[in-house]
Amino acid sequence: MKSGPKQSKFSFVLIGSRFGDAFQEPSSFLTIKPLFESERYMVTYNPSKDKIYALLKDQAKSDDILKAAYHAHVLLHYINSTKQKNTDFTAQLAESCRVVSSSYGAFKYKAKEQGWIISDALLNPGRA
Repeated sequence: MKSGPKQSKFSFVLIGSRFGDAFQEPSSFLTIKPLFESERYMVTYNPSKDKIYALLKDQAKSDDILKAAYHAHVLLHYINSTKQKNTDFTAQLAESCRVVSSSYGAFKYKAKEQGWIISDALLNPGRA
């Protein structure tokens, strides 16, 4: 007898999050801060809440919001694919930064090629 489809627990992505929601303690912020020095956003994962947070810096423009959302979903893929293993989150985050750095331009090109208008992101950045 076959059972139904397996259900998996997915993390949620929150865009425009507050600092206190995203980080359990300041040391986790200080650990990942160098990865985002040249960006107008930052993404992180809070395992106690099982959520991925995209925080936007004051100078963030619509392209930065789109890139933050893209990056958060790349990170979501890494988190969901390694949930059962003991994996170093900082290493996953660093790898997601490399992937986003090399693929974001192609993502935007493909989206425009398929008719998406991405010059102004219509993503709601929450209360940020």
